Amino acid sequence: MTDSTLLGRPCCAGTGKFLTRLASLLCLAATFAVLSNMGHIHTALHNIEIARSWILKHGLLETSLVFFTINTLLCAFGYPRLWTSVFAGAVFGGAVGLLVSLPSSILGTCLTFAVGRLLGAGRILPHINAKWKGSVSLPTPPDFLKTVLIRQLPIPGIILTLLLSASGISSGVFVAGSTLGFIPGAALACFLGDTATTQKTQSELALAAVIILIGVGIIALLRRNSRMKAH
Repeated sequence: MTDSTLLGRPCCAGTGKFLTRLASLLCLAATFAVLSNMGHIHTALHNIEIARSWILKHGLLETSLVFFTINTLLCAFGYPRLWTSVFAGAVFGGAVGLLVSLPSSILGTCLTFAVGRLLGAGRILPHINAKWKGSVSLPTPPDFLKTVLIRQLPIPGIILTLLLSASGISSGVFVAGSTLGFIPGAALACFLGDTATTQKTQSELALAAVIILIGVGIIALLRRNSRMKAH
């Protein structure tokens, strides 16, 4: 097993590559479906519009701080960050939602990392399901690029964070690699949430579509590269 191995089961690389391509195609299809049926979606999600109005009447700054705090704690305890990013995009808009959800997701992940580092590998690894430990192999602390690629693996984020904390990775590399690894998915989720729940002009729809497609492309490329590292 080489230092560059990210996955513990190379035999699954072909299946993983197929699933990654399939997921990318499904994301593209879903994106086009959302953009072509905005009127119907807006009507169906009218309750989200009501919720947005109720939340934002308390002020953008106050609401953002409340969301930031709650999202930090949720992500620290392993709640899927992409779901909260979709919510942030729906409530605050794509750009503001990204600015609020991404830093809080990273901070929550850093809290999990700090707890994992405090407990130590000896206490963490025995409690992680063998399924996940068998999917990721970290014989040596990963560098920045490997950390970015690891963040693209279809494995719960809290599991990856704990495995990284037990790998001996430096805090700086962890934060930098996780941040860059989070950006494509967070941008995609925020702008999907924004586009699906608000009426947009043609130029706004075009911009959202470009951002979403770029996000899908980057995620697909990173996941493809992470699979290639298994060979």
